[in-house]
Amino acid sequence: MNKKKVEDYMTRSVITFRPEASIFEAAETFIKNKISGAPVTDKDNKLVGILSEWDCLSVILKGEFEEYPSGNVSEYMSKDVITVSADTGVFEVTQLFIDKRYHRIPVVENNKLVGIISRRDLLSAITD
Repeated sequence: MNKKKVEDYMTRSVITFRPEASIFEAAETFIKNKISGAPVTDKDNKLVGILSEWDCLSVILKGEFEEYPSGNVSEYMSKDVITVSADTGVFEVTQLFIDKRYHRIPVVENNKLVGIISRRDLLSAITD
């Protein structure tokens, strides 16, 4: 039986942020590219976090207490990130999406980001 794998459905060309990027630039990137999150990598493409729209919304709340909230992606990103490898089975990653209610999961090989798999990407497995 030919087992469907993450590598068959993942997005390989991924928009990423550096930890030192401005949180406002990240929010603009989300809006411009119509995405809701992106991995954060260091200069060697090692995954160090993930930033989502939810994380960016905390900038608004911070503004409630400060005149002009600002900061870098590293201050708002989630650092505890679940990852999968390209050879992870579609059923296994689908279970992660259901159990954890994630929208996207970075795909990592040898500690380097190689792609991202989203819930929408997995929907295409239904039609294959």
